[in-house]
Amino acid sequence: MVNLADVNFKLLDVSKSILVIDDSVTNLVLLEAVMEEEGYKTILATGVAEGLKIMKSQQPALVLLDLLMPKSSGVDFLEAVAKDEQIRSIPVFVITAAVQDEYKYKVLELGAKEFFTKPIDLPKLTGSVKAILK
Repeated sequence: MVNLADVNFKLLDVSKSILVIDDSVTNLVLLEAVMEEEGYKTILATGVAEGLKIMKSQQPALVLLDLLMPKSSGVDFLEAVAKDEQIRSIPVFVITAAVQDEYKYKVLELGAKEFFTKPIDLPKLTGSVKAILK
């Protein structure tokens, strides 16, 4: 039997939930672990359509978005968000393997607040998350 006094509970700030959208389960699990270690509740989506649905229904405080995904891309997601008054004010950080400047300029033009390349600099990411959600 587990003694609850021995369990280290980490309180998650559910008012500051983070939606993570990525087609890679590995990336989803990594980002979920990192954000929850920082005290944030995470919601996971494996594609753009699912991410948009969750974004509208749950209104997360922040979105971490992969750019290169099958079917619909992160650019498609950002274009849809920009057109929707209900969700356009929710900040989006792009995390991508695409290092070309044209991607960076495009997503920032579409409203992304930050652009991170993979492999992810986790201290920089967590610092930016803390800064925007404080």
